[in-house]
Amino acid sequence: MGNNILKEKVRKNVKEKIAVANIREEFNMNNKKSIYWITSVCAVCVIVFGIIVGTNNFNTNINNDLYATENEKSPDALVDLKINKIENMAMKKLNAEMKDFKYEDLIEKFEFINNIEMLPKYNLKTTYTIFTKEDVSAEEYNLLHDYVLCYESDNKSTIKMAFSEIEKPLRDYFINSQNEISKIGDVEFIISQFEETYMITFNINGLYFDIEANGITETQLITLLTSISN
Repeated sequence: MGNNILKEKVRKNVKEKIAVANIREEFNMNNKKSIYWITSVCAVCVIVFGIIVGTNNFNTNINNDLYATENEKSPDALVDLKINKIENMAMKKLNAEMKDFKYEDLIEKFEFINNIEMLPKYNLKTTYTIFTKEDVSAEEYNLLHDYVLCYESDNKSTIKMAFSEIEKPLRDYFINSQNEISKIGDVEFIISQFEETYMITFNINGLYFDIEANGITETQLITLLTSISN
């Protein structure tokens, strides 16, 4: 009798150990599967995220390249510069009178002056007006013909800008050159050059311009003319 009871206890203990071992084995297998599944999901997420980021960067680079390319090309597309070389020039005498004026009054009357992109290190030195006679027989110079602004840089290069509401500004010299037309945007210019001096005439918005620029580059010239004509 005692032996039967002992055998039954041993048999029961063995069954419990086998059951516990099976549970542990199944738990370990499930854990391994869970870890493998989580690792696989993470890997997929990393790959997808990398593709999205890479695509966005690729698209951004393309857009930036296109933007830069168009910005680099657009100024050249708007500028057609033709410089007329001056063969000879001669001085002439003007029947006119210079008078002072208030620069502040000029700014209020002509808005374009505020938009002028004057070149670095150039400062306004002198301003004056030029009067002529409405009638040749008149005694007084009573017709305001030109406004003149004179700029000077640190190295003594100069820019003289004359403009008129009635006709081309007066010149105290004759020049002999071709008249090929330059264009910046939709505005036409006659640009001549004698040594280091550019002479430019054009008209826009009812104003006639005559500019003399000494000691500047073509790039600086374009910058100046663009700011006036915009």
